[in-house]
Amino acid sequence: MFVMTPAIFIVAALISLRILHLDGTDRWDFPWAIGIGIVCAQIGAGLHYWPLTPLQFGLALTGPLYALTMLSVSLAENIPLRRAVAGPAIVLGVAWAAAIFL
Repeated sequence: MFVMTPAIFIVAALISLRILHLDGTDRWDFPWAIGIGIVCAQIGAGLHYWPLTPLQFGLALTGPLYALTMLSVSLAENIPLRRAVAGPAIVLGVAWAAAIFL
């Protein structure tokens, strides 16, 4: 777990940083990327103790990573919070449902 958690943090932060850079504003949004990396690392540390297959583990981490990135893009575009949460909640639910039923 001590090797996996920093790796998850670095990879999740870099992936979210790149996605946030490609959203069309052409800026590097480091605070959001670091926050998303921390959240994904904490989820990965908790999932480490569950008996999951690698596919389930990956889906359980990809859901929050993509959902939080979508949320940050929506909030940066000044979309109201209630409408900004709808899409990421659906993505998170589908990813976790796929992880559970695979």
